[in-house]
Amino acid sequence: MTALKQNKNVEIVSPYFKSANSKKIGLTNFFYVKLKTTTDIALLNQYAKQTKSIIVKQDVFMPLWYVLSCTKASENAMELANKFFESGLFQYAEPDLMLEDILNCVNDTYFPQQWGLRNTGQYGGNAGTDIRACDAWNLSTGSNVNVAVVDHGIQLDHPDLQANIHSLSYDTENSTSPSVVRGDHGTACAGIIGAVGNTAGIRGIAPNCRLMSISNTLNSGTPNIKQKLANGINWSVQNGAHVISNSWGSNDLTSSYIDDAITNAITNGRNGIGCVVVFATGNNNGAVIYPANSNPNIIAVGAISPCGQRKSTTSCDTEINWGSNFGATLDVVAPGVLIPTTDRTGTNGYNPNWALHTLSGGTLVTTDYTNNDYTVWFNGTSSACPHVAGVAALVLSANPVAVCSRNAELVLRCSISIVC
Repeated sequence: MTALKQNKNVEIVSPYFKSANSKKIGLTNFFYVKLKTTTDIALLNQYAKQTKSIIVKQDVFMPLWYVLSCTKASENAMELANKFFESGLFQYAEPDLMLEDILNCVNDTYFPQQWGLRNTGQYGGNAGTDIRACDAWNLSTGSNVNVAVVDHGIQLDHPDLQANIHSLSYDTENSTSPSVVRGDHGTACAGIIGAVGNTAGIRGIAPNCRLMSISNTLNSGTPNIKQKLANGINWSVQNGAHVISNSWGSNDLTSSYIDDAITNAITNGRNGIGCVVVFATGNNNGAVIYPANSNPNIIAVGAISPCGQRKSTTSCDTEINWGSNFGATLDVVAPGVLIPTTDRTGTNGYNPNWALHTLSGGTLVTTDYTNNDYTVWFNGTSSACPHVAGVAALVLSANPVAVCSRNAELVLRCSISIVC
């Protein structure tokens, strides 16, 4: 701080503090002083001059209150506020503080449980182990970015998704539009990426992106499954997807057909810049599975617990039946257990039919939300993958010509700084 103060280009230098309620409290250059009577303005002028501070303005609603500023020659706002108060000449004096998220960042109903976006220690986790969503939203919310979700299909009329659904969607089984809901998985993945901010449920990582629904059975016993998955990727490229999120995979799917579709997306997507292609690494507690392990330009995503550990059978989340796959082809990890998200409405989805947390051995949450349009316990690298797809949408919204891949050092570093 001393060195910074000596820099002629630096005007104000102030420390950060922490309290029992906030881990980071900053000082602005301002502080506030309340006079005892209106005639004390002369005292204020005199004391401001003595302390080398500046009177900025009088409050128009409460005339006894004044806003003052420290200067390069003065002490910081905390020290000055203390001096003004301890002088006994004024009724009150206090510094202007910069606090994080005083409105809990956003007011969506289930946002307080979205530890992956803002970890305050939910489920015994480590506060701060999150994707820094509140900070990121000051820079980008995903506008003008299309995120294709190749999955079971998104419920297009879900109240938390409908406003962000792209006008184009596709069903790989029938090669027709619109997409068809063929299971619960796609709607859950889509919410993590792009649920709107409407106070009703959760908040997506890129709440202003456009979600493209690409539906598939995700059943390896389906005839022509490899062709259909490749078609879903290729359709996404052809119809303007910027990011393609894929929360699926199996080593038994290994196919040059799928490989070529992924290469097409990475090479020819976004008018030749290349789509961001994101895959889940798998939940076998072993090596990264196909296709996540197949192409160095895929972003392969593993899962972490609220404590910042690789999700394993012994991580702090208590789900003992699975672990996130790992290895040399893993690129990044993201939140992947006890993830609140959108669910198929009514009684059609995971809630109330599949208690994913307790079925995995979890003991931290014993009941799902009373509102069946959402679920509290989506999990797996399936839930980690859309976190990174959402981050990619934020990056591309801020920098539309960015190249996002393992080899794109700049953007991957940006993603890691947010996701890890």
